[in-house]
Amino acid sequence: MKTWRRWLTLSLAMVMTLALMAPCARAAGDEKWWESTDISVWLNLADGHVQDADASFKLRKWSTETSWDKWNGTEPVWDTRRETYTRNTELQEVTGPCVRLPLGAEIEAHPKLLGSIHAYSDPDGDGIYDERLFRIKETPAGSTGGAPDTFEVLPVDTAAPLTDKASAIERPRDYYLPFLSIHNGIDNLAGSGLGGCVKLTSDYLTKLFGPNTLVMVGLSLESGQQGSFWYLLTGEKADPTHLEKRNTTVTKGGYVASKWAVESVNQAYDNGLMPDFYTGAVRTAADADLTRDISRAQFAAVTVKLYEAMSGQKAPAAASGPFTDTSDSVINQAFTLGFVTGMSDTIFAPSSPVTREQAALMLSRVYTKLGGEVPKVSATTFADDAAIHGWARDAVAFMSGKEIVNGMGENRFEPASGAAIQQALVIALRMFQNLK
Repeated sequence: MKTWRRWLTLSLAMVMTLALMAPCARAAGDEKWWESTDISVWLNLADGHVQDADASFKLRKWSTETSWDKWNGTEPVWDTRRETYTRNTELQEVTGPCVRLPLGAEIEAHPKLLGSIHAYSDPDGDGIYDERLFRIKETPAGSTGGAPDTFEVLPVDTAAPLTDKASAIERPRDYYLPFLSIHNGIDNLAGSGLGGCVKLTSDYLTKLFGPNTLVMVGLSLESGQQGSFWYLLTGEKADPTHLEKRNTTVTKGGYVASKWAVESVNQAYDNGLMPDFYTGAVRTAADADLTRDISRAQFAAVTVKLYEAMSGQKAPAAASGPFTDTSDSVINQAFTLGFVTGMSDTIFAPSSPVTREQAALMLSRVYTKLGGEVPKVSATTFADDAAIHGWARDAVAFMSGKEIVNGMGENRFEPASGAAIQQALVIALRMFQNLK
């Protein structure tokens, strides 16, 4: 699994809540939720390391064969079935995102959505992850809706074949499964009943399955869709100082920003200026990092949030825009409101970085949309005025004059330079405070 050694800078202790209709109780300040279709993911970021990367790994699963204790003529009696498990000699290769979890992380899921938990361990480090088998034991109370079933995780080297010790009709049952579901003990993992959230810590899971184990958390969504999240339990201790070494810290909403920007970013968050910089159902470390350059799509979202905060009203929904390289509804809103234009009539280039002069122009358009006026100028006072495009000069002069956008030193504006996400939020906050 050496290809997974690309460390990203998410942080721990990390709480990932997979919830939809009935979110778990949270302490004050734990308010960040991300929506993707009908999956919601919650992260609480503190010090540590988490890796999120596309990876390829080989699984060796159990094979099953069904037998029946009773037959009705030529038809088996379904409730008398037993399963026999044998080792499958063929390997299944799976590729996709997997979050690397050291010790100190928590995964929290509401039982209504939690479908199953699968585990695959590679204790000898040969790159083959063997599916773990669970022995499920019903309790008499569990069979009538009382206490939950109990389970035992069988060792990786358990000899095969294994046959259920009781048929499907016998009670209490004693049988095997290659996963845990809500019906056979998953609610017993954390000692919480069906009325609360199931909390799984990486420490507990590592103790249960051992290090170098892949854990797949499956979701059963109300829409009928299926979803899953993969985690690699490393058994390693997270470095609690890596944010300090980068001179960064965690902001409201669970983002990572430079220390100098944290107060302003938090104010931007409080004033509704921060859009959702996260994409997809599984959030990567890059998504949380506000020190990276802001893209055109992200800055378009900032302009819409700024307009809403300064006007006190929601931006109207927009019809599909003219761009062929994006269908982002927020970009279409910003375009309809006149805050952004394309790189051409049909190309927006959503992933391209925003330049400083483009940022100044977009912000000035928000101001004029709100009824403000940007004076015409023949030149700015910056030493590199000749490098500023004519279409941006008025905006640069106005925004710098109002101390919304500052120079970069030696009286230079550096119009073609990029801006970090945290810088974009800082200037949006200045405009909100100074020009509202």
